Amino acid sequence: MKSSQMLMLFGLFYLCFLQIPSSNASSFNYTYPEYNINLAPFIQRKSAYYCLKRVSPDCPGNLTLSTDGWLNISSSETQQFCQGPCKQHTLDVLKCVWYVKHDYKFDNKATIQNINETINNGCEHGEY
Repeated sequence: MKSSQMLMLFGLFYLCFLQIPSSNASSFNYTYPEYNINLAPFIQRKSAYYCLKRVSPDCPGNLTLSTDGWLNISSSETQQFCQGPCKQHTLDVLKCVWYVKHDYKFDNKATIQNINETINNGCEHGEY
């Protein structure tokens, strides 16, 4: 093989090799963050953030969990939350967060388990 052919082959291989990282960088799944490969803590936090950004058209904003770890549910809204689709939506969001970063802490230092227990206790023993 001539040196020019070898150089061209090496150049082609090098260009193909450079394309691999750029194609993987754009493959972050924003819709289903639990499908992302979470090798680095930054990717885990980013995936957890997008889990928390999932919204349900059936749940108003105050019945939706956010990064601060606060569900702003008044006593008059407890029945709507617990017996409607919002409770299940919130539990699904928490499950997504747990899948991508099981040691996630919300801004108020609550853990996934803390919020799960609060929801379950509030819905079991809530007076509505």
